[in-house]
Amino acid sequence: LSDTWSWLGYDDRASQECRKAIELSKDLSPEPALWVRGRCYEIDYDFDQAITTYRALWTLSPENLLYGLQLVSAQTQAEDGGNAIATIDKLRKLPQPARDDPRIDLAEAEAAELLDDAPRARAAAEAALKKSRSPQQRLLAAEAKRWLGTAYKDLGEPAKARAAFTDAKDTFDALGDGLGAALAQQDLAELLQEQGDVEEALLFYEEVVRFYTQIGHTSNLASALSDIADVLTTQGDVTGAIAAYDKALAASANARDRTSTIDALTRKGDLLVWQGNLGEAKKLYQDAVATARTINQKAQEADALDSFAHVLIIEGDLTGAAKTCQEVRALDEATGAGNAPAGSWPSFIELLLQTGQAAQAETSARAAAQQAAKDQSLIRQANAEDRLARSLLAQDKPGK
Repeated sequence: LSDTWSWLGYDDRASQECRKAIELSKDLSPEPALWVRGRCYEIDYDFDQAITTYRALWTLSPENLLYGLQLVSAQTQAEDGGNAIATIDKLRKLPQPARDDPRIDLAEAEAAELLDDAPRARAAAEAALKKSRSPQQRLLAAEAKRWLGTAYKDLGEPAKARAAFTDAKDTFDALGDGLGAALAQQDLAELLQEQGDVEEALLFYEEVVRFYTQIGHTSNLASALSDIADVLTTQGDVTGAIAAYDKALAASANARDRTSTIDALTRKGDLLVWQGNLGEAKKLYQDAVATARTINQKAQEADALDSFAHVLIIEGDLTGAAKTCQEVRALDEATGAGNAPAGSWPSFIELLLQTGQAAQAETSARAAAQQAAKDQSLIRQANAEDRLARSLLAQDKPGK
């Protein structure tokens, strides 16, 4: 029952049933008792405990596909892409038919996406889709289409990405899976936003906000509200954007998934910097970093630290900024991300400009602009090209 509530997006009800399940599992044998605890840890977003529990469970029954898949799920949600792939490799050595299960391919697509390996994610999603042809596997096929759309987006093929997301949403709708349809629509809105079609993106976001509000899915609600704030920022409505981030933070305060909180804190901080409120922005960034460290979200920690370093540069604390940039680089390397060019973080490029290293800033800004163009991210591309232009001016290259 807890799994069902979780699948439908009702976090609070899922957690309530989990507590009942744990109480009832005290008299069970070790294997089913571990399973109950693992699922409840995962539902409550305690991924470290979930990983430990699932690993113990899989050790008891190493040929149990479901135990291995749940271990991969927890590892992926904990952003441990390397170990998730290692577990997937072991699953592929199971006897047939278990090793050919499309859920392994879906898990690989998600883990590869976490590692910024879009070609591998696409291949895995295509394999999952190919294996999910029976009527009983339509839900798996819809999930495969979502991950295929994400891979296409990362590979710079927005038309294919849009088709995949739309197809996924239609399939979820046909199956009565409202949460799956909302997630696919949110994926589609993010694609449209990155391409600059903010009006249609805003309409899609507002629709999913109504859905998440209706079912009480607080973490997804916070994420969608932050996305709306991003659109309002693009449209120049800073006041409206800050209000949307405040709504996102209010929603995420009741969510067990804290990733939305981190995003909202960081993005609101960026707007406060734009308004000149550096002191309050720094507090938000520090809160974001602390929250990210609590749940071991290294990528989000790096993002918040990058913004914090930018404020230090504005304040003239170049020594502090340099130290923070090194923390960002270390976190970037720790996540195992493969597509981000070295030194392409905005604060790193800005620090190079402020310390008279214009030639190095040019190299880093050019790499960042090229990557943003490949990703079809117009805002990141514009920011990188701005720093590229400034690096060229600093080298007395106005024509370029």
